[in-house]
Amino acid sequence: FTGAQGELTVDTDKNALVLHDGATQGGKVIGSDFVNVRDFGASPSETASNNTTYIKNAIEAAENKTLIFENGTYLVDQLIVSSSNITIFGNHATIKYTEEVNSSSLRLTNARIMDLIIDGGNFNISGTTQGAYNSAPIRANGDYFVAENVTVKNLQGKENNYQYGIICDPYAKSIVRNCHFENIKTATDTDNTGGFCGGYFLYNHAGFQMRQSTHLIEGCTFKDIYTTQNAAGDQFWDSDGVRVFFYDINTGDSAYDEAVKQTVISITDCSFLNVLKSACKVQDATVFINNCRVTVDDLKDQGQTHNYVGFRYQKGHSISITNCSIIGLNRYGVIVVGDNSYIQNVYVGMVDVVGVNQGGAVIGSVADSNN
Repeated sequence: FTGAQGELTVDTDKNALVLHDGATQGGKVIGSDFVNVRDFGASPSETASNNTTYIKNAIEAAENKTLIFENGTYLVDQLIVSSSNITIFGNHATIKYTEEVNSSSLRLTNARIMDLIIDGGNFNISGTTQGAYNSAPIRANGDYFVAENVTVKNLQGKENNYQYGIICDPYAKSIVRNCHFENIKTATDTDNTGGFCGGYFLYNHAGFQMRQSTHLIEGCTFKDIYTTQNAAGDQFWDSDGVRVFFYDINTGDSAYDEAVKQTVISITDCSFLNVLKSACKVQDATVFINNCRVTVDDLKDQGQTHNYVGFRYQKGHSISITNCSIIGLNRYGVIVVGDNSYIQNVYVGMVDVVGVNQGGAVIGSVADSNN
């Protein structure tokens, strides 16, 4: 397999996955001690029920090892499995769901995923009750998480629920590179009180032990991520390409608050098309956004004039936005709240949206930052 980082090959003598990046003589071993899903019976020709069992067994057996998928589409149904210290090498393979899953599907601690496609089949992969903790096909935690050349697409959250592509604990130092998130949506309820969706979500649950960390989102694309109209004709709750939320910030733990403020998030070389509330919503951390493009050219037939924002921050600080463009059917280009924010070489080109006020940038208004 040849990708952005070089060529990946299997060395049968070393029983290892080797990256030939031109910098390391003989290549760099990035995974050893293999498990192949086909050795456990998984196959593109198998039923979803059988593949679910076989892949679950393979993932559990691959703890502290490298799991390999051979090319093809593997149908699954209620795939819910946990593993630690695992490398998953997809080799252009697709995991496709044939029904909703009542929880997060792949629960990984200290994991690396490469070259894998997750197709939700337009089902809900987030449970039947409102809550963000189990609301994505991939739920990552631990000391690190790496996703490279991963696609997550076709997810449909239930009304008043959450639906994300990947959720990662913010103490897991993460790299998300050359990944693609597409067609991820959920619905608000008739009272307009819930319904959240997005691509990549850094989220800490209640009681989370926060520590300083760093996160890189690089070269990724986010497309068609939005909430659908409810019966009242409203669309309000958050849909973001990248979202960061610190649950316990400012609740009295000074060490926790300081760890959040020292956490650094870099979003670079990413594109956002029709992500209909905002490309990024990041709270409280130090953030660098560079060379990103936001385009809204379709309101997805919502008949909706609520707030489409390029980059928005609620209670943010030390926000740097450089060399970016925000064009199309937006209400605001940038909303920034907090200290030490820096905006340079940002182009905002708006198309008129009937019935709303529009602005290139809003700075310092907490009320507007909640939009």
